[in-house]
Amino acid sequence: MYLSKKDIPSFPKQVTLHPKFIRDESFNENYNINVTGHYILSLVDDSKTIGDIVKITKKKYKIKEELAHHDCVSLFETLNKEFLLNIKRKGISDRFSAFVFFVRTFQFRQLFEFFQLNKRFDNAFLKKNLIITFFYLLIVTPYLNGGLLAISFLILYVSNPVTIWEPIMLGGGFILSIAVHEFSHVLGLYMMKEIKKLGFIGKRNLNMGVFRKRVDPRKDIFVSLMGPIIPFLIGNLLFLLSSIEIVQTIGIIWMLNLFTLFSTDGKNIRDNMKKIMRGAVIR
Repeated sequence: MYLSKKDIPSFPKQVTLHPKFIRDESFNENYNINVTGHYILSLVDDSKTIGDIVKITKKKYKIKEELAHHDCVSLFETLNKEFLLNIKRKGISDRFSAFVFFVRTFQFRQLFEFFQLNKRFDNAFLKKNLIITFFYLLIVTPYLNGGLLAISFLILYVSNPVTIWEPIMLGGGFILSIAVHEFSHVLGLYMMKEIKKLGFIGKRNLNMGVFRKRVDPRKDIFVSLMGPIIPFLIGNLLFLLSSIEIVQTIGIIWMLNLFTLFSTDGKNIRDNMKKIMRGAVIR
């Protein structure tokens, strides 16, 4: 992860700072912090940049700026990885310079970490109304996947520059399938009467998803399956019932959601199956 001194840290809505811990209201969990960590985080107010916080910390503890910068950035990186702190990217010029430096010095690992940044969206109504949740996902999904959507549009347009509406339809269908995928997880929680375990919508690198508390392994398997299965069934219907080529192509795109069984959803299912098997062995 690369953080610029011009970047601005901020707490998500459901995350609050206390003298001895950070409180995540979405999951009803506390994360302990020390006195120094509390002081640094008390400076986070949605307006101070990382550079501002480093200077204040340096003055407070009378330490070198390099050490203050290391302490602040390390804390912010750790919290961001756990979705306890959002980072607004402001240092565009700094990022460009760092990117060029990593490329020129063949630091490919740092180059990969350069793009890593988590973003969390908290909304209390996500646990209260399925219809509002669905429309919220329709709005936030294109925003969270804007870069991926632009890349898809360019590839589709370059491959078929005669028409513009086809890439728009295909790209829109792709984004809509992601929204339905994530909503299907929410629907699964609702059907299992575990909607209160829903936490927040978050973006990790190029992936966005619904983050939730772990539930009973059998229920969790059902919730994990709902995400890819529902879009797959809808895509299958689009492909079989329509004779229009572009609609069939959109159907295929929707059916590709099934491939998440080999990644995130599949990992959740395998982990829960192991828990069930371990429980059976213990009994």
